[in-house]
Amino acid sequence: MARGEPGVPASFRWRDREWEVAEVLETWKEHGDCTHGSGERYVRKHGFRLRTTDGAVFKVYFQRHFGKARRGGRWWIQSMADQAPPAKGNQRQ
Repeated sequence: MARGEPGVPASFRWRDREWEVAEVLETWKEHGDCTHGSGERYVRKHGFRLRTTDGAVFKVYFQRHFGKARRGGRWWIQSMADQAPPAKGNQRQ
């Protein structure tokens, strides 16, 4: 983990269910301008595409500053995809 980056949670709770992270599939960062006019740019969000132990894929991100408070950070779920479709030989007709 690079300095200042949030660690990916080993598990998280969503919709009254505990989801256990099996692997990180992709990462990304979103940048924003300094709010004080210095011209510098800062990382605002750290995004992750995760696969859970049951095969579901989530896009989650950690937002450094949110709301009017502009303090701390918070995790958000951007999207969730169901498990991968069955292999061709197992499809129902």
